[in-house]
Amino acid sequence: METNIKHLKKTKRWSLVKFIVLAIIVLVALSIWRDQPDDFNHIFAAWMVAALGGIFSTLSMIGRSTAEEAADELYTRLNPSDGYSYQAAGCLGRIVAAVLFAPLYTIGYTIKHFFRWISSSNGLSKAQKEYEEYTAILQQRGELN
Repeated sequence: METNIKHLKKTKRWSLVKFIVLAIIVLVALSIWRDQPDDFNHIFAAWMVAALGGIFSTLSMIGRSTAEEAADELYTRLNPSDGYSYQAAGCLGRIVAAVLFAPLYTIGYTIKHFFRWISSSNGLSKAQKEYEEYTAILQQRGELN
C-alpha cells in the first residue's frame, strides 16, 4: 500500500511537471502566432516552437516495425545501391512527418498529462484515506505500535 502511494505521488509530480512544461511551450507558440497570424514566418516559428514539446515522442512513435526492417534488409541485399537510398528517403520522410505532426502531439500530451495529474491526485487521496483507515484498524487491534 505504501508503494502504491509512493508511485502515485511520483506520477502526480511528474505529470504536473510535464503539463507545466508543455503548457508553457503551447502558450509561447500561441503568443508567437497571435502576434501576426497572417504572416507565414510567424506561423512557421509558432509551429516549430510547438514541435519542441512533441518531437521526441513523435520520433519514437514512428519507428520501424520488424516486418519493415526485414523488407528493407532484403531489398538492400537484392539491390545494394538502391536499398540504401530507399532507406535514407524513408528516414527523411519519417523525420519530416515527425516535425509536421509534433505540434499536434504537444497539444495532445499537454491534455493527457493534465488529466493524468488530476486522476493521480484523486487516486492518491483515495489511497491515503484507505491507508489511514487500515492503520487505524490495526492500531485498534493492537497489531501496530
